[in-house]
Amino acid sequence: IGEVTAKLTLAVLGNVKRFDPTGDGKGAKRASSFVGFGISEYQSGTRMIKKGISKRGNSKLRGMLFMAAMNAIRTDEGYKQKHQQFKEHGRSGKLSLTNIAHSLVRRCYGVLRSGRPYDSQIPQLAGA
Repeated sequence: IGEVTAKLTLAVLGNVKRFDPTGDGKGAKRASSFVGFGISEYQSGTRMIKKGISKRGNSKLRGMLFMAAMNAIRTDEGYKQKHQQFKEHGRSGKLSLTNIAHSLVRRCYGVLRSGRPYDSQIPQLAGA
């Protein structure tokens, strides 16, 4: 993530402690939903349809994170492998980029929450 994207992320998220007030560990997920990467659902009767991302957050930040995801595929081996796995399973490249951008928001949240600089040597969680 570049300097401009990092500044916009910080400006949009603000105080990240507000996303996890009870300490239940779901703050990163709430922050990602706040940006607009939450799942939009439609329900009618017993039928529920998941329609994609909600797009309710800051569209400028979401677009910048999408571009950062494209760069991450080129430079980060973990994201490159993740992108390949999506393609091997027949999923679209756009879905893969959205998933990686979602992951970048979660990493940004972790850095802001901990107050420490990002360290790529720290093992990542499986879903992060």
